[in-house]
Amino acid sequence: MLVELAFIDSGDQTDEVYDFCAMNSDWALPCKGSSGPMLSHYKLSKVNKPDSKAYGMVLVLVDGGKYKDMIAGRMMKENGRGAWMVHKDCDREYAN
Repeated sequence: MLVELAFIDSGDQTDEVYDFCAMNSDWALPCKGSSGPMLSHYKLSKVNKPDSKAYGMVLVLVDGGKYKDMIAGRMMKENGRGAWMVHKDCDREYAN
């Protein structure tokens, strides 16, 4: 399997994440959780840190609350289409 696109959380170690994403811009984008509720699940912005290698790169702002609500809803469904399911050999630590 080949990774086509990855979002890397830039909320901590921001400079390192921006540098990594700049060096791997063909498949990695920095993302950051929104400070409050958003109208959509995500919004595309730009890195506006002038001294960063990633200056001008797309920054994905994510409404984590919307995704948490979506996953919680899927966990309540019976197994099947639209349900939150993990591989049968998934360890308990990952699942929790």
